[in-house]
Amino acid sequence: MLHSALYEATREVARLPLPDVEFILERMLPQDRVRIAHALETDWEARARKKQRLPGGAWRFCVFLAGRGWGKTLTGAQAVRQAADSGQHVWISICGQTVSTLGRDMLSGSTGILSISPRWFYPDHQVTRGQL
Repeated sequence: MLHSALYEATREVARLPLPDVEFILERMLPQDRVRIAHALETDWEARARKKQRLPGGAWRFCVFLAGRGWGKTLTGAQAVRQAADSGQHVWISICGQTVSTLGRDMLSGSTGILSISPRWFYPDHQVTRGQL
């Protein structure tokens, strides 16, 4: 939840005129400026295409049937990260065709969960135990 508040605050600052943004950033501590910059880089809600956003309402499963390059892995990784960040989910399952592709693409790939996770919310993973 704290991370969601950081994203909301970052979006608010990004909407301001440039002189106001500069004024705010000049008065921040360096480590806070780094957090804001990293939040801008990792804010999926601000960058996702409309079709990549999760559906509203109550649902338990979500499937994206799309072609190569659509962003299925990135969308799934962001959905897992958002679910974990919300604090509402104790267990989150991810399924892949094989254990190898799951680890190579969905976890460690360029758009996998480990690659897109912000530094302040990096998952604790134990590859040998198959846990994230």
